[in-house]
Amino acid sequence: KKTNYLWGYAQAALSAIGFGIMGVIGVMAYQEGFSTADLLSWRFGIASIILIFISLNRGLFKKLSPKKTLICLLMGIIGYTGMTLLFFNSIKYIEVGLTTVLLYTYPIFVLTISRFTDKNKINLHQLFLVIIAFIGLFFAIDLGSENINWIGIILGISTAIWYSIYLTIGEKIIKDIDPIFVSTFVSIGAFVSYFFIAIYSGGLIITSSKMGWISVLTLAIFSTVFAIVLLFQSIEKIGAVKASLISNLEPVTAVILGLIFLSETLSISQFFGMVIILISITLLITANKKVKII
Repeated sequence: KKTNYLWGYAQAALSAIGFGIMGVIGVMAYQEGFSTADLLSWRFGIASIILIFISLNRGLFKKLSPKKTLICLLMGIIGYTGMTLLFFNSIKYIEVGLTTVLLYTYPIFVLTISRFTDKNKINLHQLFLVIIAFIGLFFAIDLGSENINWIGIILGISTAIWYSIYLTIGEKIIKDIDPIFVSTFVSIGAFVSYFFIAIYSGGLIITSSKMGWISVLTLAIFSTVFAIVLLFQSIEKIGAVKASLISNLEPVTAVILGLIFLSETLSISQFFGMVIILISITLLITANKKVKII
């Protein structure tokens, strides 16, 4: 049991790293000539094929329900497409690490939305942490800098808001559905969206660049399939709260890899702000027994 528990922590960490490399791989793919729609069409297309085989192996299609399938497809077509579109456009304007940290402010917005949708009261402890997180956000944006790209910042914060709405709605409509089944059809839905966007934008690019294909396959296999499967396996072993806390490795991974592979810069103010955000979000998660992960 102890070994199983430790493996759960390892799976959560590997999942976070898988998600954390996503932004860096995205920038590398852009450098090879991919557009956002092309890149994400290939990502979700390849990931969908692999997830279908995993679902078949688990016998999940035997429980196939037209209603549940349609719900998951719509979550991909509308929800996940919107979130990834905002994220992958944000990294065109600002650092990958900053975009990822901005995304990780989503628990603040989940908490705020639940205040109105579920009438959950925000206590003083939670309110204090939200205020601290927003202070950290101002430092992370580095308002004193003359080179602030507000388009990237707005897209990054919008990613967090969109993701929080996606999680809040998703929690209500996909109860009792296997998470791998959900991930499979969300990926298929996202692929459908991006495929048509790519076609409408001039056609799906088939690159001859080896680095381009390495980027696409890494994004599809490691940052999508492996990251999703490992996350849900870790939740089964250590629970959602602990898994979500370890997922804070994702923005840390993004920041470090951005500095190493993309020569991104990080000011003292930004570093300080990112640390404040991650600490306040960690405390906010531990203060809530119920954590939403989809």
